[in-house]
Amino acid sequence: MNKTYTLSEKTTESLLIKLIDETQVSNKSNIGHIRNILKNGLSNDHISYLLNCILSSDTFTSFAIGDYVTLMPPSYHENERYELDTLIDKGLATKEGLVYGIITGDGSWSSDFDPYCNTMEVNILYYDDVSGDVKPDQNKINTFDLSLISKSKIPFYNKVVQQELF
Repeated sequence: MNKTYTLSEKTTESLLIKLIDETQVSNKSNIGHIRNILKNGLSNDHISYLLNCILSSDTFTSFAIGDYVTLMPPSYHENERYELDTLIDKGLATKEGLVYGIITGDGSWSSDFDPYCNTMEVNILYYDDVSGDVKPDQNKINTFDLSLISKSKIPFYNKVVQQELF
């Protein structure tokens, strides 16, 4: 799980100002407007996403509803909502402890989906021993803690799982 840091407004503004290459702006009198749009025209989530994309060597992905993702599950879920060995055996977790999930929305209160929201609503795919099927568990997860994956790469859906020993 990624740690989250908070930057002051002044530091964020300084970083945004440095984004504008003044030599590439045709009319220099527009520079103030461009900076104001970056500073005031973007939500805090969008500014955070923008700065992460600029300053990180990682490749970031925007998500859509229905995308499959991998993530490290919240630590308090283990032994309460899932058993890691069971999830691995059923093809719903990796040996490294990552689990799979489906994006169901963003973490905002808006009715419109924002692919750049700093949190995503994710149905983590746990396993229900009673039904023998996936048991979705809704959680709000930091967007930067999610990695896109194809459903075809999830062993549970390919029936590439270990056979039970009976």
